[in-house]
Amino acid sequence: MIMRPKKPRLSVIMANYNGSAHLREAVNSVLRQSMADLELIVSDDCSTDDSLAILSTIDDERLRVVTSEKNTGPAETRNRALDQSNGTWVAVVDADDLMHVDRFHYLLDVAEKWSASVIADDQFFFGSVEKTSGKSLLQHADLEEVSFLDAATLLSQKFSNAENCFGYLKPIIRRNALENIRYRSDLRIGEDFDLLLRLALAGNAITLVPDALYYYRRREGSISHRLSPKDVESMINALADIQMQAPQYERLIKQRLERLKDRMTLETVVLQIKSKQLVKAVFLVSRNFGVVMEIGKIVARKILPHRSESRTIEVEELPEFALPSKNAGAPKVHVRVPTFRRPTELRRALESLQAQTVTNWVCDVFDDDLGRSGEEVVIGLADPRIHYNVNSNNLRASKNIDQCFTRKNKVDATYFCVLEDDNQLLPEHLEKNMRVIERENIQVVLRNQLVELNFGAKNARLGEAGLLDEKFVEGVYAPETFHLAVMADMGVSNGGLFWSRHAKSDLEIQVPCSATLQEYLRTFAIIEPVYVAMKPTAIWAENGSKTTRDIGARTGWLRRELALKRSVQILQRLSWKKAGSATRAAFLADKRFNYPTAMRATGLVKSHARFRVGKALSRAKILRLATRGALIRVLGKPEPGLRDFLSRSQN
Repeated sequence: MIMRPKKPRLSVIMANYNGSAHLREAVNSVLRQSMADLELIVSDDCSTDDSLAILSTIDDERLRVVTSEKNTGPAETRNRALDQSNGTWVAVVDADDLMHVDRFHYLLDVAEKWSASVIADDQFFFGSVEKTSGKSLLQHADLEEVSFLDAATLLSQKFSNAENCFGYLKPIIRRNALENIRYRSDLRIGEDFDLLLRLALAGNAITLVPDALYYYRRREGSISHRLSPKDVESMINALADIQMQAPQYERLIKQRLERLKDRMTLETVVLQIKSKQLVKAVFLVSRNFGVVMEIGKIVARKILPHRSESRTIEVEELPEFALPSKNAGAPKVHVRVPTFRRPTELRRALESLQAQTVTNWVCDVFDDDLGRSGEEVVIGLADPRIHYNVNSNNLRASKNIDQCFTRKNKVDATYFCVLEDDNQLLPEHLEKNMRVIERENIQVVLRNQLVELNFGAKNARLGEAGLLDEKFVEGVYAPETFHLAVMADMGVSNGGLFWSRHAKSDLEIQVPCSATLQEYLRTFAIIEPVYVAMKPTAIWAENGSKTTRDIGARTGWLRRELALKRSVQILQRLSWKKAGSATRAAFLADKRFNYPTAMRATGLVKSHARFRVGKALSRAKILRLATRGALIRVLGKPEPGLRDFLSRSQN
């Protein structure tokens, strides 16, 4: 199971009232979206059918159901879902509609490109109404490219007719734009348009995409339904309130108010005719000749046969539009996954990769188990982007991990990262790292990671702190400054590195050493500026008791520990030597590092790089650390390969 972040990228809100006939289809249309980083909140408005029973059978942790003890209408029902949503974006979907599988993915990409706060697309009509099925909501607008709607356009006469009304749009809205805006609970009709208009008046231009990615179900019940005069009166009152707040649009609002008043007269006349109050109807028409033509159209639709070559569009016939592919021209990410006899964890790791907001990736799994325990996992996922490789001989942990940092680029990728089998990625890991590289014009990113505590146990949980929280601050580090991180006894985490094909640093160590030392050496392998990104987008498993430093190591624990500590000591002294005089002078108080002064001083003294550390440590502490460092220096023998690595890195 993927450990999802507390705040998904997208919250989808779906109001439902007695929608059991199509509810399951609508819910599945959301849950099968190619962008998996979402939550779906179905707000049920006191349904009397089996809607809740249907929802209870859908097993997906992203689905939540909100209920009401009384029927309150669509506006208040959506507000209940809004108040419980957590996403950075909010999408509105009706409980009987469907969507193109890539809709959310595509629209959010466009929104980010244009820095949009509100985005919507065209709608393709389908269902049981021949006159409208096969058409689209905005087909008369002749949109050919991304457009932008402001309040004036929404209010204008041009787009007020039912066939081309922006009030039917199903927008995706950035959460901060909704901070002080909710649906008007007194509106049962027109609440969508009212919300969209108030968003526009608040300065949020609506970005409109011409592609029809939302499939709007047209049913006889929805077409024949007439507005009640009370519904129209509520719409008039809502617009009158806006008129007081937006005097700059007074002319357009007055025109729209007049159209709404005509509509209220029309609905009143229709109601009087239906109730056989003909005298009242004739009197009202005599004073409002503008409604005569509309009444004539209604009568004609009832008594004249309708001729049309259009036909009903069924669900199976919904078009799969050729979207501008997210992968067309998009940079490719090569994800390398080392694994050894942990099929359950491997599946979890790969599922977290499949949930990425970026889809243009290819993955190579490198299985160090000659029994091929990871092969069944890859076959079971049936994802053509994931390739299985078994090592020709047992490489052990360090070499298997190291091959994942090779400079070889057989898949012609632009970016690279490593996902160890016991770790996971949060859905925006690839996307956010790519953006950092593009924005900062650097080639290596070290990304913070959350920690999965008690890995493998029943009480495993996700911690709130990141691995780097007490080590770095956000920003770019020169390599000689970055190397000083080893003073805190830490090397770069394999799963935290993300780099581009243009990186000068060779991150493949290529010398025999433990997997732990490899991370320290990889710190020194970075020879160019590195961006430390502090927002965690990946998960590192705390599993020291589950994984040895290097599977198959034959030396005793004490000897291995002394070898590691002696090797780190050498690297600490080397990093200090290479740092410039200004960097060394500022090190103990340098705000680019977040770990405590005492910890920095401890690294300096224990490595014998420097003994004068001011008041950071007591004299007794300095003496103990210096003695401990001397013992490590005398008793510890550096790990094999350290000398070769340093010799190669200096050439």
